[in-house]
Amino acid sequence: MDVWGIVLISLGGPITLLAAMAFFSKALVSHLLDKDIETFKKSLELRSYEHQIVFSRVHERKVEIISNIYASLKEVLRKAQDFSNIVTFEGEISQDEKRRALGKATKDFDELFEKNKIWLPKDLSDKIEGSFIELIAPAKDFIFSDMIARGDPSHLKDKYQKWVFAHEKYKKEIPEVFAALEKEFRREIGVF
Repeated sequence: MDVWGIVLISLGGPITLLAAMAFFSKALVSHLLDKDIETFKKSLELRSYEHQIVFSRVHERKVEIISNIYASLKEVLRKAQDFSNIVTFEGEISQDEKRRALGKATKDFDELFEKNKIWLPKDLSDKIEGSFIELIAPAKDFIFSDMIARGDPSHLKDKYQKWVFAHEKYKKEIPEVFAALEKEFRREIGVF
């Protein structure tokens, strides 16, 4: 046997063993990595599903809150329109009862809105607050002029002017404000 044959025989065994070990090590590492990747994919899918559920619940809650705020604000408008209605019919509740009903609706809205405005975007929250102030201002003016006129009949003309102003405002301008708010609400909840 020549020198090269001896070298090949003496090195061939360990090299073959080393090559086999490298192949099996690579296969083992590849298998472990594949398992880790699958586990990671499943974990990501689970987290994605959890986030979808949370987002869905948050969106449902937000829609419910917007719906309640809108209904409460509409109730204030309805009570304000009723209170400022110049024509009253027999059997209707008194002006004082209408004023109290408006006060209750206003208080209910204010409590609901303050408790839930965190759920709304800042610009929408500001629009609602502005609309509410604009909505209630004519009724307040009328209430104050009515109180003054009760104590001093010389102010009756002012009372009736405020009454007519409130009636006209609730009949024409405020519904336009509500149309803009409805558009914002629909955009916010994804209904166009």
